[in-house]
Amino acid sequence: MRLSWGKAPENGSKITKYVVEGDGRTWTVGARQRSLVIDKLVNGKTYTFEVHAVNGKGAGPSRKSNPVMPTGEVPDAPTGVKAVEKPDGTVEVSWTAANGQGRKISRYEVTAVNAGSGALAGTTATTKLVIKAGDLEYGTQYAFTVVAVNDKGAGSEVSQPSGTVVPFTKPAQVRSLSASTVAGAKGSIKVDWAAPADNGRPITGYEVTAKGKTQTVNGTGATLDGFGDGEIVSVDVAAVNEAGAGPKDTTSAKTIADAKVSGVTGSAVGYKNFTVKFAYDDGGGTATCTLTINGAARNIGCNTGAGGYVVNEVATDTRYQFTVTVTNATGAAAVSPAVAVTTRQLNGTVRCVNGDSYIDCSSGVGVYSNSRQQSSEAVGDAYNGTTYKAFCWKQGTKGNQQGSAELYAAQYNNNKRSDKWVQITFRGNQRYIPFIWFNLDDGDSLGNLPEC
Repeated sequence: MRLSWGKAPENGSKITKYVVEGDGRTWTVGARQRSLVIDKLVNGKTYTFEVHAVNGKGAGPSRKSNPVMPTGEVPDAPTGVKAVEKPDGTVEVSWTAANGQGRKISRYEVTAVNAGSGALAGTTATTKLVIKAGDLEYGTQYAFTVVAVNDKGAGSEVSQPSGTVVPFTKPAQVRSLSASTVAGAKGSIKVDWAAPADNGRPITGYEVTAKGKTQTVNGTGATLDGFGDGEIVSVDVAAVNEAGAGPKDTTSAKTIADAKVSGVTGSAVGYKNFTVKFAYDDGGGTATCTLTINGAARNIGCNTGAGGYVVNEVATDTRYQFTVTVTNATGAAAVSPAVAVTTRQLNGTVRCVNGDSYIDCSSGVGVYSNSRQQSSEAVGDAYNGTTYKAFCWKQGTKGNQQGSAELYAAQYNNNKRSDKWVQITFRGNQRYIPFIWFNLDDGDSLGNLPEC
């Protein structure tokens, strides 16, 4: 006699075996086997059997079979068993009708065989059984056998197995689908995902659809372009195999928008520097910032705007007008309104006080057209106590009226020593006076002046 049963619910723990009891005997079979041929029974005697499943949590409840009476009047085994897997996930098993040997065939029992274990796939009164999608494991190889059962419940020998088939259907939904802005490209987004279960056939590609256009890609990612600036793009992705396209998943991302700039100010204005502050919106892209001062442009880090970008080495007492421009891959430039600042004026005073007869300060301090004491470049004398506007400093060099580039004021100006010169306006022209004779306001520091 052949006993068959369906798969028991796992209830949170995998089934490890089935236990069959009856006729005072017990049989144990593996979790994948759900049929058992029981021999050594007596014809004409009625038997019932019980089956229960065992998992990691223990034994489940028993189910009792219908009563059965073995008989010698058995049908022949079915022949010509064939199996065909279909793209919708079903498997169709067919065979030639069995000879009932004078008795009516009431049903056929079909068993799916995998790796040596058999499980009841279904019963039918006809010579064909369609096994539902999902009843068998996709991607697993199966063969099928059939037993004919007559009106007395007697079963035939098991048929010869069919050829093997591998059930399959469309792939599952893609996993971990996400989309993101492509910061460095106009009108573009990037879509990524993980491969889903192939459900029995290799995945041949992925259909990626956006704005009604579908393209097929081979990998698990794609960059899509051609969209508007700042547009929210919805994307569908579905895996494809021999059975067709699986269920789609949907995500969205926004393309980069035009950059913006705001809040441009000039502050911390010094003698030779000032600070530019601004806020910007990169539009989701990679922004480039340009500071244009009196028509001269320089690239600056956009991230300097909040804390302030310091403009150094500019002239004292000078008006500077500037704008900030922010661009990204859209190509549109956001230009701020112009802002103007004027650097502070720095004055200095000539100091040469007589201390002995070696130098006569009443004759004044020499002023030159260059930063050296060269007799041919002397342009006049500046006198103690005279104030001039300072513009910048310049490195001095040795002239024919001095022993070295470095000059020394000794006691005539507090022992000041330096090889630097300061540019002033003298008699209507830009000239140079030795720093040792010219005391700057606000601490007498050349650090307050730009280099010429």
